[in-house]
This record gives sequence, C-alpha cells and structure tokens, in this order.
Amino acid sequence: METYIRPCGGARLLAALAAASLLAASPCASHATRLYVPMGTQIQHAELVVIAEAGPREVRPPDVSGNWYASMNIHFKEVLKGKPELAGAKIVLRLQGDSAEARVPPEWPCVGLVFASGWEEDPGRALREAYPKPRDVEQLRVLVKVYALPTERARLLALWDLYTQGKLERRQLFDDFGQMREPANFQIVVDIYPRLDDDGRFHAIRLLGAMGDRRGLPFLLDALAAPDTRRSQKAARLLAAYFPGCPGVTEGFRKAFDREHLCYMAATYLVKRYPKDPRYRAAIERYMKSWPTIDYAGKLLDEGQKGRGTELLFEVIEDEDAKAIDRVLAARKALDVGSDLDRIRKGMLPVLKAGVLSDQYVLCDWSVELLRALHHPDCLAPLIESLSHDTKHFKYPERLREATFAIVESGPAARARATDRLLEMIQGLGRPGATRFREHPNFVNNTHVYFVALSWLGDEKAYEAAERVVAERTARFLRPVRPLMGIGSRADDGEYLLTVLQENPNLPRIATEWLVIRLGELREPKAAGLLCALFGDHTGWPIQNTLSPALIRIGGPEVIRAMTGLLRHEKHNIRREAMKVLYGVQREEMLPLLRQMLKEKDLGLKRQACEYLGRVGKLGDLDLVLPLSDFWKADRSVQGPAANAVAKIRERYDYDVNGPIRARDG
Repeated sequence: METYIRPCGGARLLAALAAASLLAASPCASHATRLYVPMGTQIQHAELVVIAEAGPREVRPPDVSGNWYASMNIHFKEVLKGKPELAGAKIVLRLQGDSAEARVPPEWPCVGLVFASGWEEDPGRALREAYPKPRDVEQLRVLVKVYALPTERARLLALWDLYTQGKLERRQLFDDFGQMREPANFQIVVDIYPRLDDDGRFHAIRLLGAMGDRRGLPFLLDALAAPDTRRSQKAARLLAAYFPGCPGVTEGFRKAFDREHLCYMAATYLVKRYPKDPRYRAAIERYMKSWPTIDYAGKLLDEGQKGRGTELLFEVIEDEDAKAIDRVLAARKALDVGSDLDRIRKGMLPVLKAGVLSDQYVLCDWSVELLRALHHPDCLAPLIESLSHDTKHFKYPERLREATFAIVESGPAARARATDRLLEMIQGLGRPGATRFREHPNFVNNTHVYFVALSWLGDEKAYEAAERVVAERTARFLRPVRPLMGIGSRADDGEYLLTVLQENPNLPRIATEWLVIRLGELREPKAAGLLCALFGDHTGWPIQNTLSPALIRIGGPEVIRAMTGLLRHEKHNIRREAMKVLYGVQREEMLPLLRQMLKEKDLGLKRQACEYLGRVGKLGDLDLVLPLSDFWKADRSVQGPAANAVAKIRERYDYDVNGPIRARDG
C-alpha cells in the first residue's frame, strides 16, 4: 500500500514515477531507489482518487536523453474522492520516464489512481501514484473513507481498528500518529502502547522521542530499562538527544551504565554530569578502542588528538593485510589532516596502482584522487593507465577527469605520453561492438568524455589523429570539442579558461562541467559572475556536482551577493544549493542570515536553515529554534530539523532542558 517515489531532477515527480507503479517490471519500480510515501499521505493531498480501467498502451523508444514515453487510455469506473460526475470519463495519460528499459506489462483490469491538482490540464504530470494490485485497490477504498471522517480522533481510532484487524500496515499507522495536531490525541498512543508487540513498541518509542512531548517520558524510560536491546538502545539515543536533564533521565542512564549494550551511550551522557567519576571516561575510551581503527582514529581527530589519530590511520595505511578500500579511506583521512605525503605514497602506491584498475568504482575514483593529491612522478604511470581502463562503471566519469587534470599538472611530457595512450584506446572504440559507444541512453551523455580528455591532453595533431581512426558514428562526439584542443597547456590560466567558457556556450555539457570545476580549483575570482549567472539560470546540469563546489572555492563578496539574491528563487532546489554555497563560503558568518530565514516568510528554506543552525548556532539560538521544534504547534516540515538543531546546540554547549549542565561530584 505504500508508494516509493524515485528522486529525479526537472519536472515534479513526473508521471514516470507513477508509471513505475503501473509498469511493475520496470527498473524504475525498484524499492531500493525510491522514497517511501504512505498511501494515506497520497490520499490526503489528492484532488482526485479513482478506480479505473487502463486500456491499450503505446510506448515510444527512448530519445537521446534516455527519456521514454507511454500513452495510456484510462476509463474512470469509480470516483472515491473528487467530483462524482467524473465516473465514466475517459482520458489519455501521457507518461514520461527516465528508464530506457521500461517495459509495458499486460493491461491491468483495475487500477487505483491518485491525482494532484491540475490533472485536468495535464493528467500525466498530475498523476501521483497508481495502485495496480487488487489488495491495494481495496485498501484505497477503505482509506479514502477513513480520511473523510470529520475529526482527527475519529480517523486515528479507525486506523487503529483496521490495524488490529490486520488490514493496515504498521508503517501507515505510525505515519498517521506522527501527523497528529491535537494534543489530546496523545492519549490514544498511551492507550494502545500496552497492546503492541515488541516491534510495535519500538516504532511507538521512535514516535514518542521525535514528538518531544514530556508525557512520553515514562514510556521512554520504561523502554530504556526493557530487555529488548533494540528498543532500549533507541530509547537511550532519544532520551539523550531530546530529553537531557528531564526528571528520571539521569537516574535511568546511571542504571543503564551497568548494561553492556548501553554502557557507552550512558557513559557519554553521564561523563558531563559526573566528571570526577573515572568509570565513565574509562568506559568511553574502552569502547572507542573496540571500534574499527579508522573510526577510532576519526573520533580522536574530532577531539583534537591529531598525533594519536594520525598514527592510527598510518597503522591501516601500512597494514598489507588490510582491505584496499580501508587503506584508501585511511589515506584520504590522513591527507585531510595534512599528514606526510611521502609516507602515504610509500605505504599506498601498490594499492593505488591496483585500485585504478578496479571495477569497484569508489575504490577506482578514490585511488585516482589520491594519486593526483600525492603529486609525485611515481604516480604518473598508474594515472595514464587509468585513462584506458575498461570499467563497467563508465557512467561515472569523475575518475577520468581527475586523472586528466593530474596528468595536465605533471607537465608537457606527461601530456604527450597520456595522449598517445588515449589515442590507442580511442582507436579501439571505433571497432564494432565497442562497449562504450553502443547506442544506449545511459552512455550517450558521457560518450564525449574521452574526447574532452583528449582536448585537455592533446593538440590539433592529436585531434586529427583521432578523427582518422574513429568511425563516423563516433566522430559526432569528437567534433563538438574541437574548440578546446590544447586547453591543457594553459590549464593554470584561469582568465584563459574563463574566456573559453564564455566564447563556447554550446559545448557538450560534460566539457562545460570540466571548465567550471577547473575554474573552481584555480579559485578564479573573475569567473564568479559567469558561474553565478549559470547557477541562477540552471540549464539542467547538476548544480550540486559542479557549480556549487566551484563557487564555494571561489567565494568572495560577489558570490555571497549573488547567492543571497537567489534565496527567494521560485525553484526550491536553487534556494537549497544557494544556501549550500553560502554556508560553504561563510560558515559561522552566515548565522545572521540563517536567523533571518527563520523569522521571515519566503526567504531561503527554513528546514535547511535549522540544519545549518544545528552545526554553527549559538546558545542564544535556542530561543529561536525551540518554538519551531514544538510537535503540536510548529510547521511539521520544520519541526524535526528544529528539534535536531536544539539537540545539537545543547550537546555542543553542555546544556540540557534546564540550562547549563551542572557537574556533580563523582
């Protein structure tokens, strides 16, 4: 009965997502890649809910962007919510998707359809979900009646009755309890708690903790002492975060300290209140030592113990029996804290040479990044080798960009060697059956990447050589990058790269991305204006992977002004990324603006403002975010992040619900 909505850019939750429910065999329907949306939520926000018959479907093959389209004839049989007179109506749905491999199954005799507002103008775009399974169609009928009941209490009791009859999923029940607005209905949760099984009580504890209502304290404290380890651990986390210092909490943690699975959490809570009791600090240290070495090292580094943390990282880096991915992760962390590059290189070079040839794309990408960061002649050969690595993860081209930039930074001789290797590889791409150039939408947008790399590494002669060896079908990806040939010889000249970007607005997307990323790496201040303009226009290529990081690196007043100006943009994804850039540039200097966002209407995004306040907010900000964390009165979309911000500020400043934590003698 639940919906899983796959996140996608561009149009709002395109009808493709609804089509994914209809097209049950499609990869789009994978629960692993879609977000949970309960049926009840869909119904409550719907303008029209119908039971319909789906007639013949016509599917067009994917276009060059990988989009597929399906047209479906729909006959409304029953109207469950909306205008009753629409029963018998017939419409045509035109659905768009982003999976080139979607298939149309045999027609469903009966399907439940949920439409948002605007369905009359564009039913395909307004289609929120389709429920083809008979049990879901019947569930839809029942829940539409439940949500038509006049009071919140009546609806919740009806849902509980369905749950006890086995006609409602637990997740749907607790989602509705999580949407309560009337404080008196808290008693319903109190009444049903004893009737729940262990799993149900676990979900109830999660709900009570998130609500932050002190009437839930007895149940949380009961769960803390319960033999069920999962429930007691969840209660410990919730009590420490949202109820520190409330009556009975400290006493509950003192008892929990003697339980093995709660000892660490109890110690971290108690050590601030009883700093003279050596048991708590000793317990924390003991448990940290039991963690994986990388995690222990990270914790020490977070606490400012750079020497001990770094040496632990080198234990992993220099351990030949450790997993390659663990050694690479340790090396990345060691680089972040400015460790000895020569020591990292000597310990890691064999691992990185193998890593760049791995089919594990994370290991491959990280290995290339490390080889570039080490900036040593010994790293050149594996970087060149990585250019022609035939990885099945070709749709992640970051590896090739990092390798190309690293080779460019190594000088003309390195570029010449790499160009020869790249030309050898390109010559093989023209052969029949070459994997990278098969006609497959997932590959089309990235096919330019090898020729973009060639433009950074080679020159006009390299272009002519490539043109001679590639097939005509492949040459169409080579010609658009001709204006870039030889750009690598001036890769350190930010003004030159900016001019290239300005004079070539029709470059392949990936070529433009490389220019933007490099301008960010060079921190070219003169690029700020153009990149901010691209950011505001948002042509569709990924802001978060290119423009945002570049603008954060460039920084400066022009970027701050431009991003601040986008905080009222009509598209919330633009606002979100503008806030990300501002936070990346300013950090604590952004505090006045974050506070303004929480006070003003339609400025930035309050949810994200709470998130950033949790990271950098001061004690005085508790007065601002506490009202926003009120479960019963606050905007529900902001309440959760505000409660998290309150918890983080209190933790950072050693505060609890009563104010400063007053340490007691052990």
